[in-house]
Amino acid sequence: MYRVYGLALASNLSFRHLPEWPARDSGTPDVVLRVKHGPPPGSAEPKMGWTPLFERRLSGCLTFGVYQSTAGVVFRYHGRLEFHVDAGAYEVTCFRHAGYGDDLARRLFLSLVMAFVLSQRGCHNLHAAAVRIDAGAVAFLAPAGGGKSSLAAHFVRAGHALLTDDLLPVFFDGVAVRVLPGPPQLRLNDDSADRLWSDGDVPLRRGHVDRKRLVWLPQIDRFYCAEPLPLRAIYLLERSLALPARVERIGQRKALVSLVSSVYANFLSTGPKLSTQLSALAALVSAVPCRVLRLASGFNELPSARAAVAGDLAGTGSVGYG
Repeated sequence: MYRVYGLALASNLSFRHLPEWPARDSGTPDVVLRVKHGPPPGSAEPKMGWTPLFERRLSGCLTFGVYQSTAGVVFRYHGRLEFHVDAGAYEVTCFRHAGYGDDLARRLFLSLVMAFVLSQRGCHNLHAAAVRIDAGAVAFLAPAGGGKSSLAAHFVRAGHALLTDDLLPVFFDGVAVRVLPGPPQLRLNDDSADRLWSDGDVPLRRGHVDRKRLVWLPQIDRFYCAEPLPLRAIYLLERSLALPARVERIGQRKALVSLVSSVYANFLSTGPKLSTQLSALAALVSAVPCRVLRLASGFNELPSARAAVAGDLAGTGSVGYG
């Protein structure tokens, strides 16, 4: 079994980059993935009785959809593969078309499908990167292309282990707000990967997905944190022309609006689930400091951003209200 997002994963598909579940804790998995090599069942159109939760079309053709079925929820990547998640969010069956490789199934399962599984188990998912600083986690939020992965990579190079990149599950354990570790990978643009990981002193595995490069980190504590951590602070990245980088305190209302806009796969939150999510995010901004981190573009400004975060965490670096 494998370990990801705090869950024990059993799968007939190899996830060689994920840490293995400790043998002493082996037992019943938390989630099971079964991949069947063959075309998805049914026609190109959703089956009768399926309720669409989300659909995306390109030039009039249905390319992606999420549906409520009588047996659970179905994620359809039309013409490529389908994921059928049972009602208990325990068993996931993937039908993979012969023309598409296992890497696509791995990537889609670890992102959107796992986000749904986690949400069914009480987690609230943010589109963020997070690193370990001292005994807690620090999260970076930004729109796509906003630099959160590059900043996280810079922190990792400076000695702060990666917790997750892209999908950050948050939950309340009755004592603290905690976040769960994702895969030991960074999704970086080619220039970021070359600038931040170009000296060859770390044995990395690399791959490509979409227009980004996957950088798989060694599964050692220096680079990757495999345990849930209390969330110390959230930083909302905003570009600025001013130097150096600085941290600004913000009000809870602005922080809540920013968190709502950073919900991972927000189209899955409808009806009562949306109300529950809003209440949880409001509780989150009350319990965890949320700041704006203003920084200029460019790799040379990343050390300044790290220094600003360090000063804020030490209680000396926040200024004013944004």
